[in-house]
Amino acid sequence: MPEPSPLHVTANEREVVRVFTFPADDAADTVPLGAMLGADPLDMAHVESFHSRDLAGVGLPGYLTDGLGIDPADIADDLARLKAADGQIVILHSKAFCGVTQTLAPVPPLTHLGTYRLIPPEIAAPLPPAIGSGTIPAARVAPGTGAGAPRLAGAAMLSLVVVAAVVVLAAIWLLGGFAP
Repeated sequence: MPEPSPLHVTANEREVVRVFTFPADDAADTVPLGAMLGADPLDMAHVESFHSRDLAGVGLPGYLTDGLGIDPADIADDLARLKAADGQIVILHSKAFCGVTQTLAPVPPLTHLGTYRLIPPEIAAPLPPAIGSGTIPAARVAPGTGAGAPRLAGAAMLSLVVVAAVVVLAAIWLLGGFAP
């Protein structure tokens, strides 16, 4: 699969993240991110933003590889820059661009640190043949269930009531409750 262009987003792009930084105390944090990136539209539900100090102990490279699933070899060339990132970190996932082809044009103080592809998940086992064949196995219906079950339940209840009434009347008659 070809490597993504660092700042060009295609409509069908998937599993790509772009990492940016800017000084946290800069006035840039009051400007909308979309305007800083030259991105339109931008879905903030697929944007991560946090201060670099929030990654203490893990670091930005560790977060990208262990947290997001980027191959460590993919960040090797940018490792020094990623370790040195200080301030606000912004990570944009492919879905943030709403499937719209666009070319980003970040304005200072926003700095592009890198664009990386996520490692695709491994498929542990192939799907069973019946799932991929387009056939649906027949459903097994237990006795007393299914579409006719409510009618059967009602009939069973009525029978039980009739039997109970006969038993009560017979008991009363036997105990002499009815006079001849």
